[in-house]
Amino acid sequence: MIDFKKGDGLVPVIVQDNETLQVLMLGYMNEEAYEKTKAEKK
Repeated sequence: MIDFKKGDGLVPVIVQDNETLQVLMLGYMNEEAYEKTKAEKK
C-alpha cells in the first residue's frame, strides 16, 4: 500500500513512454492522480 502521508501527500513516480519504454522523467503524484491513472490504465 502506498503511504501518501509520508511525502506530504506526494509520491515519486517514473514517467515512461508507453511505446518505447524510454524513461522521460521523475515526477510526483498525489493520491487523486494515482487513482485516476489506475482507473484509466495509462
